Amino acid sequence: MPDNVLLQAALAAVPARPQSADVMNVTRQALQGQLYVRAQGDAQAQLAEGKGLSLAITTHQDKRFLLVFSGGAAMQASATAEGTGATSAVSQSASNVLRMAVDSGYDGVYLDHADEGARLVLPIELVRKSLDEGAPPFELKTLLAGARTDATAAQVAAALARAPRVWVAGGTDPQGRMGLAEARDADGSRRLEVYSHPLELLALARGDRALPLTPEQLARALASDVTLTGIVLDPAGPWIELDRADLSPLLALAG
Repeated sequence: MPDNVLLQAALAAVPARPQSADVMNVTRQALQGQLYVRAQGDAQAQLAEGKGLSLAITTHQDKRFLLVFSGGAAMQASATAEGTGATSAVSQSASNVLRMAVDSGYDGVYLDHADEGARLVLPIELVRKSLDEGAPPFELKTLLAGARTDATAAQVAAALARAPRVWVAGGTDPQGRMGLAEARDADGSRRLEVYSHPLELLALARGDRALPLTPEQLARALASDVTLTGIVLDPAGPWIELDRADLSPLLALAG
């Protein structure tokens, strides 16, 4: 059971009285990697027999919350705290687990509930909006969260070219002029900031507007300004910088 270390780090950073920015940061990291739910009994045997799984939940004031875990230790802590009998870990992609919570009518998702100081409830309305605004299965976020290899840049560029949409940050300068946010390096190179999900921009807490673009629109924006070195994807992290040479599959869409 590999841990979802990015989600664990986000949960560990949540203060005793979470603010909106803390909730958004946890939510964006909950969209990538694997998540786990806990089933009573032998999950494989139940599925083989065509039975539905009895998943671990908690209730509060007539509301039902699906218990979701970032890894094995968090799940074991839950089972120990509740003193339940035999349980099984069920691992699925984050988008599948969250979609199940929405479609099953839960009122929210309780992440690592038994880990005091590193737990959080995500309201189901926020979960639903995050799924609807993004592009499950969140291929870009998954690539950025994974191990980096010599092929990563090419994989990300190819994923950008087939993504339903991405986002850029629109802001206003002191003179009231609208522009797109760029990252500038010490050597003067300029990179357009691109985001795989609106939550990635909210995590920066700059007040910029998230503007959706199709891959074709992004390609034309890059092609129209040849002085741009490339892009930086998801600057709040995990992030990656791609040069124009890396972006050939995307730039080919500029027409």
